[in-house]
Amino acid sequence: HCITCNDHDTLLMITQNGIAYGLPAYQVPTASRTAKGTPIPSVLPISMDQVVTTVLPVSEFSKDEYIVLATEQGWIKRTPLDAFAKTSSRGLTIASLTEGDKLKWCRRCTDQDDILLGSSGGMAVRFPACTLRPTGRTSRGVRSMKLRGTDTIADMNVVIGEVNGDTLSDKFVLCVTRQGYGKRV
Repeated sequence: HCITCNDHDTLLMITQNGIAYGLPAYQVPTASRTAKGTPIPSVLPISMDQVVTTVLPVSEFSKDEYIVLATEQGWIKRTPLDAFAKTSSRGLTIASLTEGDKLKWCRRCTDQDDILLGSSGGMAVRFPACTLRPTGRTSRGVRSMKLRGTDTIADMNVVIGEVNGDTLSDKFVLCVTRQGYGKRV
């Protein structure tokens, strides 16, 4: 993933265990073009077995924006962005997870956006972000969609609302399977 941000932005790094860490962007070590880079455990207090699932650059922690969190087992929640303004060095617990569940997707959204989820069984659901009630940092959230058997959430994304006169009806979604088949919906 490539991220664009300013030096004074905060990078919210969110692990699959539901812990968020805040790191000022200027504290990320600079490296040459051919360098491998720096391991995340050398800049964050996490162990090597923890996986950072999302890095979100944040310039301003506003009350009008939210972070949408989704787990592999179908739980989803929307938390105000300003709840993440004060992160400690130990990190913030941002989601209560059940045994075997992992926090996989974290995206920024506003009330004008839509949330799109797809399952590994080929089912999908799309709903306005404003219908998802804002919850506290440590809550579990609500069921995003009913999953059958061993079905899990394959992906979650935020469909941006109206921008420069373009409405949501003017946009398409590209669906691609593991075998390489794709279609525009």
